[in-house]
Amino acid sequence: FLPKTDYYVNVQILPLDGFGFPQKNNIPDVENMTILVNNEPVELSNVTGNVNGAISINIHFTIGRRPVAFNAEGTLNGKFTINADGDQIVFSKGNLQYQASSDTWQFADNQYDFVGNAAGNNTAIADRATQEAWIDLFGHGTGANPTLAINSDSYYATFTDWGENPISNGGNEADVWRTLTKDELAYLFFDRQGADTLFALGEVNTVSGLIFLPDNWELPAGAAFTASTKQGLERQGTNFNSQNSSYLDNTYTAEQWAVMETAGAVFLPAAGYRTNGTEVKFVSTAGFYWTATPRENWNSGYALEFYSNILFVQRSTMFSTGCSVRLVQECPKVPTGFENVQSNSVPCTKLLRNGQLYLMYNGQMYNVQGQKVR
Repeated sequence: FLPKTDYYVNVQILPLDGFGFPQKNNIPDVENMTILVNNEPVELSNVTGNVNGAISINIHFTIGRRPVAFNAEGTLNGKFTINADGDQIVFSKGNLQYQASSDTWQFADNQYDFVGNAAGNNTAIADRATQEAWIDLFGHGTGANPTLAINSDSYYATFTDWGENPISNGGNEADVWRTLTKDELAYLFFDRQGADTLFALGEVNTVSGLIFLPDNWELPAGAAFTASTKQGLERQGTNFNSQNSSYLDNTYTAEQWAVMETAGAVFLPAAGYRTNGTEVKFVSTAGFYWTATPRENWNSGYALEFYSNILFVQRSTMFSTGCSVRLVQECPKVPTGFENVQSNSVPCTKLLRNGQLYLMYNGQMYNVQGQKVR
């Protein structure tokens, strides 16, 4: 199946012993599947039953995009687990920005940089498509139309991931980056090992925001970090709330943050949000970051929203709201058997035996799948 393509299957059958439908997870990269039986929708993606006479089946499914090979340009060092399968991502080095006059995408130079209430974000709607100023607050799914700022959610019905575009300082290839889903974001906060100790409110180079720490975090020598859950921030469903925590829980100079960043730390600045087309609010007070997930039957998508003492992990936010975007890139999966091989250890040697290629490493033979061979 071709990526980013819709497929429609229409058949008439006369079942002898019942009928069944294809399972969504048996088709690679399926984003959604709709099944109609005799023009009636079937909610499940795998249904069986018995009928008398012929039936009409209509199946519609969409193949998602398939990211190209990993490109390290523009990535931060830390790896973050995003689901129970152990898949990991790395974050981009800064918030996403777009310049309409040159049709250029880029990441901010520093994690704490943002445009705020300035030209670009607050430019009149009629001038946005040709302006030279950089935009960093986007309507939901506007990867194909980043200057869209019309305050009507019907214009945002089709989601295009911003990461489908070439990012000039992020590899400059299409389909390298993507946006986290709401479930992946929730996994970072709630389900990965030590999740409640791996985030905090903070201030970097006098900019307020939210800090994420990677898996297997090790605090650099001479650095300090206090999880906001240790400062009274308590979980309430998919939110966190406190009367005690604040952005002053952790404060870093630019030099101190450089040490944390090298160790893998991520910082999301409180860049505010855009509403009514050109009004930018809550700059330096709150952060609003899109996920790729829309809310079903609502003209809204899910976003991360945070203030100095409250954090909403899955906040329903109107499509037309201009929010920040921090893209991620999927880490390559390491073949079983090579997880603990160090790049600076004994070099591997290729070995050809009976037409099969093997690798000799540290006295042990492996096949090309990374499995030990006796």
